[in-house]
Amino acid sequence: MRDRAERGERSGQAARASATARQGSPRQTATSSQHARFLALHPKAGNAALSRAVAVQRASGRDGGSSSSSRSTSPDADLAYGSDHERPPRGRGADRRSDDDALAYGEFHNEGPYSGTVGGVSFQTERDGGLMKEVRDFVARVSPHFQEELAAAGSVTVRFGRADGGGVGVWKPDSRTVVLNHLQADVRRAGPGRLFGAAVFELLNASKQRRRARLDHQVKSGEFDRLAEREGLPPEKYYGRKVEYIEWKNVVIHRRVMKDARLKGSVADMFSAEPGDFESYYKRQVEGRHTHGYEFYYNLLRTQARARAERGEPGSSTPTSPSSSDSE
Repeated sequence: MRDRAERGERSGQAARASATARQGSPRQTATSSQHARFLALHPKAGNAALSRAVAVQRASGRDGGSSSSSRSTSPDADLAYGSDHERPPRGRGADRRSDDDALAYGEFHNEGPYSGTVGGVSFQTERDGGLMKEVRDFVARVSPHFQEELAAAGSVTVRFGRADGGGVGVWKPDSRTVVLNHLQADVRRAGPGRLFGAAVFELLNASKQRRRARLDHQVKSGEFDRLAEREGLPPEKYYGRKVEYIEWKNVVIHRRVMKDARLKGSVADMFSAEPGDFESYYKRQVEGRHTHGYEFYYNLLRTQARARAERGEPGSSTPTSPSSSDSE
């Protein structure tokens, strides 16, 4: 009797186990290492953690298997190059962003293209058109406070892209384009107002392009060396100082524009903490090695001018000018 009872109990346990298997096993408490990382990261504050979590979750294939992606790099490698948008993620274009970025930061605009103008300035984009329209509308709002500079800038196109030096904005004189990086870390932290302020500053830089061209002509002709000697400075140092002075004047104008537009102290008023005198500004630019790029460009101009003179070539052409940028 006891043997039959034990056999019956074992038979019942087997039946219950079989039924459980058919109905689906209860969720196991143990998870894959990647899933565990996701669960650990998700509650943490900060966009970088959430971006990492999304990438890890995607790499796990959502079904516990390995990713079907053909990339040779791991999600961690991608994030190391792309989470703060200081460098382009591997295998991605300079002006593209991944869905991971959009999910992490909640900024997946993707409204499609936009085209608009303010005077001679054209605002163009193939995607994130809503944000570009906000940039255009901001420039239109403050334009009465720097009409002379806008007129001097002439025909300029504003686009989204990656700015030189990892900054928010850059003026590219050769293509007459202002490039704004709407994915840059400062924009992430401070909001679109940072982008608006950069747009105004780069348009101010565009308005001073003729002054820069005259300066470069003096360098190519050799006249600038004589001016530097008169000032008692090495010519490359004097050139860097002169270019920084042009940009400092734009900083002063930018602060005035923000004040007159009743935006003083706003995110767009990005130079509100700048010292009011040129010498303090210049010292900070030198210490940050911003001026170094202009000194290098002076030497490039002179080297090319001498080479053309040795070959007996009439006239000269200017090499690509370093961009004026608010990134430093």
